[in-house]
Amino acid sequence: MQNTMERRFGPKGLIDFRPVVRPVYPDGVEAMAYDPTTTIDTPLQALTIAETIMQMATVGMGSGADQVSDGGVWESQAAGPLAAFLYAASPQGNRQGMEWVLRAVDNLDTTPEGASQPGWLQAAAICSRYEVLAIGMTRILGMEPRQRDSVAITMRKAITPWLRTALMAAGTTDLTKVFDPSFLDQPNATLFVLAPADGTVAGAAVTLIDSLVRRWREKTSQREQMHRLLLAIDELPNTAPLPGLRRIVGEGRGLGINLLAVVQDSCQNDTVYGPTYAQELRAIFPANIIMYGAHEELLMNRTEDWSGLTFRRTESYGQADGHKGLNTDFGPSLKWQELLPPDAEHARLLIRGGLGHCVEIPDWTRFKAHYDQACAALLARAGKTSRHPGAGAAPPEGVAAQGLRWLTRMIGR
Repeated sequence: MQNTMERRFGPKGLIDFRPVVRPVYPDGVEAMAYDPTTTIDTPLQALTIAETIMQMATVGMGSGADQVSDGGVWESQAAGPLAAFLYAASPQGNRQGMEWVLRAVDNLDTTPEGASQPGWLQAAAICSRYEVLAIGMTRILGMEPRQRDSVAITMRKAITPWLRTALMAAGTTDLTKVFDPSFLDQPNATLFVLAPADGTVAGAAVTLIDSLVRRWREKTSQREQMHRLLLAIDELPNTAPLPGLRRIVGEGRGLGINLLAVVQDSCQNDTVYGPTYAQELRAIFPANIIMYGAHEELLMNRTEDWSGLTFRRTESYGQADGHKGLNTDFGPSLKWQELLPPDAEHARLLIRGGLGHCVEIPDWTRFKAHYDQACAALLARAGKTSRHPGAGAAPPEGVAAQGLRWLTRMIGR
């Protein structure tokens, strides 16, 4: 985050899901809170968010995204009532947000005294305009107590990430601004999201990302003028295992969304999503960058098919009689091992339909010098002055030639 802020200008927001008591943030960052109810305008949106939350209910509790039982009995029963609660707490309802939902989910009391408190009866009353939602809630209230409690427990488990954020907010008197997706309508705006790698709040992080994807999908369908959205997710299998990742990868480019997913090894996706889903992800990502030391045989193997065919000669030696023999093999011109990055300063950029490129991965300090020099050249061509006082300065000694190569690549000469 601090490195990005050195070259990223404009408003900066931060949503921190970590269980840190007194976090310290860089200057210029505005802390925000995320409440999914603030983005709900219709019951359909509430149902979509509820289904996403239900899918992520088991993440962080010993299960992976491939084990999320969104078609299970209690999950399917709880999706409708949870949508009613979310809509009731949205700006179209009582505007009290997720804190009201946390208090209301466990109140199954149908007496007049229970109706005066946040609970199922209040949510059903607010959603009475939409008979389908209200009938679904009253039907569950009419179940026998054990079945009714099972639905409530399933809903409580799904909204646990917001219980953590509510507890953290209760320990401070600072007023935190609630994140509004329109914040990212500004082309130079940046939103940082900090989530623990143990997956305890993965449901909240995934719901946030899903809301941004839905917003860009709406912009595209309405033909609104928009700027592209970059989603850079570090440690994706741990921090934000998106159930609909394959759909985001498939349609994201058409929606104006660029996705950068960082993993230590692609086999992490096998654990979280399952082998079939992980294999599909390897196939549909348009580009992959393989760092030095990563053994991605399944990804690198495909490059052999694009290297062309040729004859290879192999020599064999008979230990019994000492005779040598030559064998001819007709196959790929290159083996995938020949395309591995040579050192930690380089990586292999794989683009579908080719062998890829061996690209340089310079140190951050060197990269900034090359980046500033390229920006200064682009601005000079456009007849503008640089925003960085030292952007036109020469790079450190010893990297001038490398800086020239970076400049040539970035400005397209």
